Amino acid sequence: PTINSISPPNPIENSAPQPITVNGAQFQSGAQVSFTPTVGGTVWVTPSSITSTAIQVSPTLNQTGAWAVDVKNPDGGIAVPYGFTVAPAALSPPTLLTPANGATGVAPTMTSFSWTAVTGATAGYNILIATSYAALPQGTASASTCGACVFNTSTASGVTSWSPPTPLGSGTVYFWEVQGVSSSGGGAWSAIFSFTTLTLPTINSISPPNPIENSAPQ
Repeated sequence: PTINSISPPNPIENSAPQPITVNGAQFQSGAQVSFTPTVGGTVWVTPSSITSTAIQVSPTLNQTGAWAVDVKNPDGGIAVPYGFTVAPAALSPPTLLTPANGATGVAPTMTSFSWTAVTGATAGYNILIATSYAALPQGTASASTCGACVFNTSTASGVTSWSPPTPLGSGTVYFWEVQGVSSSGGGAWSAIFSFTTLTLPTINSISPPNPIENSAPQ
C-alpha cells in the first residue's frame, strides 16, 4: 500500500477522536491503521470505511507536532509511514468587559477597553475597532483583513486593557473585538461589542469675532 496524503492535511490537536481520511493506493479490506506521535507509543485505530484509495479513521491526536500514519494490509504489506503535523488548538475567545455592549455616552477622550485573559495567549492580544460591524473579521481570521478599522493594534503578553492614543469621534457608534495570540498565531475572535460615544458640544465661532477690550462686561 501507498499513502499519498491525509485530509485534513494538518489536523488540530484534540483530546477526542476526529475524522481523518488516509489517501493512497492498494489499500485492502481489513487493513489496519496506526498513528505514532514523536513522544509516545503507536496507537492502532480501527477504520470505519476502506476503499482501495481511501481509509476513514477517527484517531485521538492529543499532541501537537510531528506524527506518522501507517497502513498494514491483511496480506502483510506495509506502507512507508506518512508524516504530518498536528496543529495546536485555536485559543479560546476572550470575553469583552468595557465598554459594555450597547453602552452609550462613552467619553471619546477617556475610553478604556478591557477583556478577560485567555490561557495560552503568550504573544498578547489583537484589538480591532471599527465603525462598521461588517468590517470586523470572525472565526480565526487575521487581524490584517480589517482594512476599514479605525484602530488595529495589539498588546503585550498578559496585558488585557488598552486605551486609544487619540480621541474617538463624538456621537459615533463603534464596534470592537479582541483576539488572543500565541506563537502559533491568532485564536478565536471574541463576540463583537458596540458602544456609542458621547456627543460633545462644538464651538464654531463667537460674535463679534474680535471683541474690544473693555473694563465692563460686554
